[in-house]
Amino acid sequence: MTIGQDNGLVSYLSRYSFESTLTILEGAILKSGTTVYAKIDHAKGAHSLSETMPPCTLLIFGHPKGGTPLMLQNPVIGIDLPLKLLAWQDPKGLTWVTVTELTYLAKRHSINERSTSYLCDFFDVLVAEIS
Repeated sequence: MTIGQDNGLVSYLSRYSFESTLTILEGAILKSGTTVYAKIDHAKGAHSLSETMPPCTLLIFGHPKGGTPLMLQNPVIGIDLPLKLLAWQDPKGLTWVTVTELTYLAKRHSINERSTSYLCDFFDVLVAEIS
């Protein structure tokens, strides 16, 4: 199941638990030779304030092969790079993965959509891993 929004975000339902989803995605990213620059555990941050929230982790990742051609067209796209995905658990315990649609980024930064095809293919592989 996929949920799209008018703000350029799209969420994909995972068939796995939160931890498994995160492990699978991080493994697929690393296996492709892409670097995971950061892993931010928002629930851990909430816990530091004595708050409880469902699991929610942001992965920030990228590879020059995907980002450089886009930045050569418009360096300002660097504000949206490296790419990010948010794995999160809803109140029903279902795990979702939310990403920014690459066509949205292309339009936002006046970049030729064909230039995002490498990254679109990469996102398709990631989504197939959890769907």
